[in-house]
Amino acid sequence: MKKLCKRPLVSLLGIIAIEAVIMVGLGGCNTLQSIEISKEPARTVYGQGQELDWSGLAVTAYYDKKAKKGKDADTSSLRISGYDKGQPGKQTVTVTMTEKKKQQSATFTVTVVPVIKVTIEQPASKTIYMQGDDFNPAGLVARVEFENGAVPDETISPARLNYSGYSKTAGGVQTITVDYYGKKAETSFDVKVAALTGIAVTTPPNKAVYLVGENLDTKGLTVTGTYEGAGNRAETITAGNLSGFDTNKAGNQTITVDCYGKEATFTVRVAGLTSLVVTNPPDNTVYFTGEDLDIAGLVVKGIWEDVTEKILTIKINDLSSYDKNRAGTQDVFVTYQGKTTKFPVTFVGMQSLSVTQPPSKLNYENGEHLDLSGLVVQGTRQGATSIEMVDVSRLKVSGYERFTEGNQTVTVTIGGKTSTFRVTVAPNPFVGTWHVTYDHNSVVVSTVILTMTEDSWLVTIPRVDSSGEKFGTDHEFSGTYTRDTDSGKTANLVLKKGNMIYTPKAAEILSSTEVKLSGAGEFHEAKTLTRDR
Repeated sequence: MKKLCKRPLVSLLGIIAIEAVIMVGLGGCNTLQSIEISKEPARTVYGQGQELDWSGLAVTAYYDKKAKKGKDADTSSLRISGYDKGQPGKQTVTVTMTEKKKQQSATFTVTVVPVIKVTIEQPASKTIYMQGDDFNPAGLVARVEFENGAVPDETISPARLNYSGYSKTAGGVQTITVDYYGKKAETSFDVKVAALTGIAVTTPPNKAVYLVGENLDTKGLTVTGTYEGAGNRAETITAGNLSGFDTNKAGNQTITVDCYGKEATFTVRVAGLTSLVVTNPPDNTVYFTGEDLDIAGLVVKGIWEDVTEKILTIKINDLSSYDKNRAGTQDVFVTYQGKTTKFPVTFVGMQSLSVTQPPSKLNYENGEHLDLSGLVVQGTRQGATSIEMVDVSRLKVSGYERFTEGNQTVTVTIGGKTSTFRVTVAPNPFVGTWHVTYDHNSVVVSTVILTMTEDSWLVTIPRVDSSGEKFGTDHEFSGTYTRDTDSGKTANLVLKKGNMIYTPKAAEILSSTEVKLSGAGEFHEAKTLTRDR
């Protein structure tokens, strides 16, 4: 005798009861074959605009053509579609059940009857507005009747109705028309919009004087509006209500406030920059030719016309009129808001340069950053006879590729002269073939094979059945990877294609013989692979 495949009883929204029997053979639970509506909902007729109510609906699922009815089924994927509450007439509603990617559907029919009458039993509570106010339907009570009395009359909340005839920008008496799904109410009601007759700046902004380049600050600004027959109120002012301010133009400026065509003004002053003063030159004013300027320590003060003076934030792009490749003393110009000042710097060429002691570290793992600790460089300046130590932090260093295996020549440059030293970078620790065999759901034994080159990877997961025999197509996907740590032993795998369910997201070298993959799907729990020998 066949046994039932037991599953927990699940209800959808606490309303739909699902009945099903799942027949089990030697191979496990059978595939979903069909579903049927064993009991239609208690309600099948609706008024236009009413939500579907499927109380009482029962569905039977079949997993074998000869299956009997039962009560155990997984309904987590059950959904209902096809109902349009605004469309009158008969409608077919579809119930769909999906299990193990197998989808089956059944249908039932409902009827939506149209609205034939809308009656306003009580108009909106608010009947007087100030120009600019939004219409507020609160308090409105409307009743709708449906065709042939098939559905009882319904009282409709204000939020479900549509309104026309109101304009917040126009003053005067306005007639409000109400409709529900295109059916207009037999009566309408009037409201009055009090027109704005004028505005006044009650309090000007706190800030009245600006420096060129500063933005208008309206903190403290209050504007009062006067409405026809409705009194006064404080207006909400935004940047869109203001005009006339030009931050790049020095002098007194009149700012205009505009509310629905009514205007008021206030005045501000924009002070222009009159001069710049270098109060402290940069810490370093002597460079080797080719070196970039360092403005650390530079202090420049701006002076505004009889208003204030302050220290400016100067950027390297504010400097001009110097040639770093030309030896000699030069003036560097600082320009800010059209005003300039200057300070001198000197560029000195190198006559000779020599690495007298290479760095302490000359052997690197693949991916490590270059370490200049211990490096000693000496040089002679042009026109000088003495040899001096060169500040390593001022050297330009080139030629080191941290992800490139082998011997490398590293070049240091300053003042147009160069010298070199040699380092060795170990092979990429990722390159090779790795694998792991693991127990998959206690039934199938799976193997993950990872093949990695210098910048790409390939993962293969052969598909096998419970007896170990291959079937179907292997899961195979590939991608590129980047490394972003000093040791080079951690990689970010960047997917290019493949089955997202099985995608590894990161790889970490644990040792010369082990790598760990982690990510999603099969790799949600990290797996350690062993390097093939």
